Amino acid sequence: MIRLTIFTPTYNRKKELSKLYDSLQKQSDTRFKWLIVDDGSKDGTEDIIKEFKKDSRFDIIYTYQKNSGKYIAHNKGAELCDTEYFICIDSDDVLEENAVETIYHYMSKMQEKSIGIIFPRKSKENMKNDGWNEIKRFIDIIDLKYIYKIKGETSILIKTKYLREETFPVIENEKFMSEEILYQKLAKHGKLEFVNVPICQFEYKDDGLTRNLFINWSNSFNASILLFKSRYEILNKYKFNIRVINRIKAIINLNALCINNKKKIFDYTPSKLYSIIFFIPAVLWKEMKYGKNR
Repeated sequence: MIRLTIFTPTYNRKKELSKLYDSLQKQSDTRFKWLIVDDGSKDGTEDIIKEFKKDSRFDIIYTYQKNSGKYIAHNKGAELCDTEYFICIDSDDVLEENAVETIYHYMSKMQEKSIGIIFPRKSKENMKNDGWNEIKRFIDIIDLKYIYKIKGETSILIKTKYLREETFPVIENEKFMSEEILYQKLAKHGKLEFVNVPICQFEYKDDGLTRNLFINWSNSFNASILLFKSRYEILNKYKFNIRVINRIKAIINLNALCINNKKKIFDYTPSKLYSIIFFIPAVLWKEMKYGKNR
C-alpha cells in the first residue's frame, strides 16, 4: 500500500532533477508517488519528466503553474497529494538509497499524537552529521533553532491532513515566504518526532533561495514582515533569555528590512520600544546585508 508522496517543487532545475530521479530509481522501497510542481520552468523540465515516466519504477505526477514561488507550489502539492504522508524533497537533493525504506520503518513506530517526523539532511560539502545528538524525541521544528541552536537542514515528513488545514498564506505578487511560517502554524496541532537518521544530501546552489535570502526578503517585503512579527510573538513560549535575545534579532531584521525598502518602521513593528533602542544596529545590519543589493 502506498502511503507516501515525495513532493518536489522545481524551477529551471532540469539537471538537478535528473540526479534526484536517479536516486529515486535506486530506492530499495518504491512504495511512493513522486509529485512535481513545476513553478514556471523554461528549461525543458516538462520534457525530461516525460522521459522519466518511460522507465520509472514508481508513479510520477507532474503539474505546471505560472511562476509564483516555492510556497505557492507547496500549497498546490498539499492540495494534490492523495497519500497519508507528505515529504518535501527539493530538486537539488539526492536521497540515500534506503531513504524510503527508512521513512516507512519510522512511520510504523510513530506515536498517534505525532504530526510527523524530522530527519536531518547531510550537506554534500560536509558529510558529517554534527550537533544533533542532544535533541529530544518530541519537538517543534522551530525548537531546533531556539533551543538546540541547530543551523543544519532537515527533511520533514508530515501527515498530509495537517498540510491541507495549514497552508501558506498567499500574498499577491510576492514569490518568497519562509517555511518557518508554516511550521509555526503546524505547531498548534502537535509535536514532530526527531529521528537522527539522515535520508538525503543537499547542496546550496548559487541561485538558490538560501544563498539569496536577503534579496528574497527584500523582494517579498510583506511576507518577510509577517515572518519577523510572527517570530516575535511565538517566542513567548520560550524562557526569558531565549525570548529576549531572539526578539532583539527579529526587531533588528525587521528594522533593517523597512529601512532597505524605504518603509516606516512604526507601521510594521510589534515593539516600538525595541525598534527605537535597536535602530542603529539595524542601520549597520542593513548596510552589511542589503547595501550591495540596492
